[in-house]
Amino acid sequence: MLLDVARHGLRNALRFMWKKPLQATVVVATLTIALGANTTLFSVARAILIRDLPYDQADRVVYVRGSATSIRGGGEFEIDPEFSGAPGIESAAIYMPDGWAALTEIGTATRIKVSQTSANYFEVLGVSLLFGPGLTGSAADEAAAVLSQALWQRAFGSDPSVLDRSIVLNGRPYRIVGVAPPEVGYPDGTEA
Repeated sequence: MLLDVARHGLRNALRFMWKKPLQATVVVATLTIALGANTTLFSVARAILIRDLPYDQADRVVYVRGSATSIRGGGEFEIDPEFSGAPGIESAAIYMPDGWAALTEIGTATRIKVSQTSANYFEVLGVSLLFGPGLTGSAADEAAAVLSQALWQRAFGSDPSVLDRSIVLNGRPYRIVGVAPPEVGYPDGTEA
């Protein structure tokens, strides 16, 4: 039945093309231009707007906004066990955009964008740092920082001996424990 309908439609289309070739050419040309324009627009939009996250298995990363976390004394994050133990949650990490901070280095202050994260943040995203043990390698009682590659290059001249060096952010000392790869600019262009 379906094959008969398709055969009948094809026969009518060929008959129309035979009787009115100019109209058929206009229709085919219009469809060709429309499909080409649609493909071009989608390709450009995908390249600009719908980029994949630069993380391994990015399709498994989910952003959850809400009260699944709390901050304990000393600035440590705690994930609600009810949330982290929910079905489908393999692991969870926390980040909190902190806004801007003054990086004090050798008597000058530079304004940089900072975020607070849980120690397992890079591990959960599957990100390997350029170098350094990262936040999981630091002691729980010390303030530690991972620098973006851009900040490392700009403020420290790509000096690999920057590890374990102390920096001051808004008057508080932090020990540098790693440098993030260039593709990691999340959350929102964070530099430390």
